[in-house]
Amino acid sequence: MLQRNRKILFFFILCIFILCFLFFLLSKDMDKRIKENPYIPQIDRYTVTEYQGKIAVFKNSDTVPMDVYDTYVSVLPQHDRELLENGIHTESTSELQKIIEDYTS
Repeated sequence: MLQRNRKILFFFILCIFILCFLFFLLSKDMDKRIKENPYIPQIDRYTVTEYQGKIAVFKNSDTVPMDVYDTYVSVLPQHDRELLENGIHTESTSELQKIIEDYTS
């Protein structure tokens, strides 16, 4: 009887281990498929920052700005220069437009 209980316990522990391992593999694969799936909309993130002395907008993690404005950062108040130095981040195009209007008008 004790031998049988040990076998059952070993079987259940083995099943739990296998299920955990499979879950780990499937979740890792699912993350990859989500990132590569063109049907899942990706959120664009914008950063307003300084680029060659002017205000610029970068999309996502691009290294080349999508827009550069004729407003020089050096003419802005110290607080605004510090904000732009750290980068102002947004996911909303309407908020991006508001930020750009604030700095370029």
